[in-house]
Amino acid sequence: MFTNGQKDQDCERKSSFKEVPKKARTKAKLSDIKDAFKHATKYKWDTGMACNLNGGAYREFSKKYGELLTLNGKQQIGVRREVQIEKISNHKFKIKTNFYNNSAMFRAYGNRYPVTITETTYELVTPDTIETNQLHKMADFDNLSRVSYKSKKSRSRTQICD
Repeated sequence: MFTNGQKDQDCERKSSFKEVPKKARTKAKLSDIKDAFKHATKYKWDTGMACNLNGGAYREFSKKYGELLTLNGKQQIGVRREVQIEKISNHKFKIKTNFYNNSAMFRAYGNRYPVTITETTYELVTPDTIETNQLHKMADFDNLSRVSYKSKKSRSRTQICD
């Protein structure tokens, strides 16, 4: 606290609130995990919404679809996709997904070029936390005279649903 521009006394707030330690959601240890993708397929991962919201809002991993979003208890499969899963290390993997079948792109180029390309790198920070780096390329519909993409990057962190 200050009086006449001079420091009179320190204001330290004594709080009786103690943060409750977070309970581990898995019994696995990070050192025991040899394949991050296999570990990720065992669990449902949060999306930022409640995992039990109207039947479920969460992410799952599979070899067929890569990362799959579930909303209201229904899997959102969407359009035709090609998925490539690559193990980078014991705690890191990459999923590259090409999405096809957009009518504007199909009329412009046929079925050869994807509408969206997503390259996502996942890293296990703890056994129940994944850090995500995503490069998202979307077809540039402003210029259909040639195949081009607009891209953006994002980072996020997700945890296993309770």
